[in-house]
Amino acid sequence: MKHLSIASLFACSLLIVLLDLISPSTGCHKSKPYTRPTSIGRPILGLNVQTQDPVSVGDTWAELGGLIVSTNASIINNITNYGIEYKAADDTNNLYKKVKASQLQDNGFRVRLTELKSATQYNFRAYFIYNLQEFKGSTKFFQTK
Repeated sequence: MKHLSIASLFACSLLIVLLDLISPSTGCHKSKPYTRPTSIGRPILGLNVQTQDPVSVGDTWAELGGLIVSTNASIINNITNYGIEYKAADDTNNLYKKVKASQLQDNGFRVRLTELKSATQYNFRAYFIYNLQEFKGSTKFFQTK
């Protein structure tokens, strides 16, 4: 049996690490699941957004909100792009329209959607962008009157 050189062992170890970064195996990451970022950058732990239930809904409008949750309050102070994205439930293009909120209050925000179609179901979710990453809450729905 031939012995591998230190350089060969190093090269094999490096290759294994690189392959694991590109396509992590599921068996090696049981204690810390791999989270792929939604855009450029590393995932930020302890930072997410929650979609709240509709506040009120009319014939052609809806008031919706979200809540930014973080274990680090200074991060929330640096988030400037947040709001609600929505689309008609029957939209086959799956294109969401973003409506940016203007003010955070106790880490929560609200937006008022207008010019909606009456008697139509819409899907919506809260979002924010921080450090080139887009965070999205769970998708909920409402129906205009």
